[in-house]
Amino acid sequence: ESPASPWVYQEGGHTSYRAGDRACYHLSPHQGGPLTCVDTSAGDPLFSADLPPLAENPEETTFYRSVVQATVSAIALNQLLPPGEKLLPR
Repeated sequence: ESPASPWVYQEGGHTSYRAGDRACYHLSPHQGGPLTCVDTSAGDPLFSADLPPLAENPEETTFYRSVVQATVSAIALNQLLPPGEKLLPR
């Protein structure tokens, strides 16, 4: 398993993510542009420009997009805590 931390990020409607040995990024400025996915078992994309390409897994991309949407909704609707719960003072 990859030692890298998993993450998901969205900006301007573009969802990018890293999980296991796969990292998928939106490199196109166009909303409908394809994801570029690479195999991170061969190195870190920050330091290696020639990582082996991987095909996008549409189900995985849909899952990560839904995670971002659910998180944004929970924050916007103030649903991070169950009703009646309060944050503990620092």
